[in-house]
This record gives sequence, C-alpha cells and structure tokens, in this order.
Amino acid sequence: MNSHKFDIKHYPNTFTTVAEHFNSKGHSMNDFSFMPIDKINNNWKRLLKETEWMYKLNTVLPDGMNTKLLY
Repeated sequence: MNSHKFDIKHYPNTFTTVAEHFNSKGHSMNDFSFMPIDKINNNWKRLLKETEWMYKLNTVLPDGMNTKLLY
C-alpha cells in the first residue's frame, strides 16, 4: 500500500492507473483506503497471493485497475 500512496502523491511523475484514478476529478488521497486480506511475511508468497486475489476479485484490466501481474 505504501507504493500506491507514494504514486498517488507523486503523480504524474510516477504514473500508474491507481495514481491517475485518485488524481482525477472528484477523487483525492482522502478517498484511498485499504483492508488487509492476508498476512504473509515472505515477499515471493505475498506476490503470488496478491496475484491470486487480483483474479478472484476481478481487478485486472479491463475490469479493474491492475495492468500487470505481480509474479
């Protein structure tokens, strides 16, 4: 989540779909929130789990804002 916050605050110098969305009209950093789903300490396993959740929650383009898989 820290990378998303950084991207939003430093847009357009750090362009991501999340940063673009939260810097568009009618949105701000105040609209950004998150809820942890899993706690995983291993970075590789976290990336795999995050990709799994992207598919389960249908957040990969064109249905969501994730433009690439994490693994």
